[in-house]
Amino acid sequence: MEINISVVNDNLSDDEMKKLLQCIREIEQNKPERHISIFIDSPDSSVKDMKELISSVKPGFPYVTVIPFDKKVV
Repeated sequence: MEINISVVNDNLSDDEMKKLLQCIREIEQNKPERHISIFIDSPDSSVKDMKELISSVKPGFPYVTVIPFDKKVV
């Protein structure tokens, strides 16, 4: 079973985002045959911040890719 979740983070605190990711990870751990893909769009976070946030979730996610995007200047 595959589940896809998209999160646009423009008003969640770091603590709220960590809790959300931790809950998703725990749900995924309840049934190992489940695979949950998470896409997080967090324009105000740096790559370093996102990597730290993701690495704080235990047990760690098996696959992680952080993709930096340039901010659009208007």
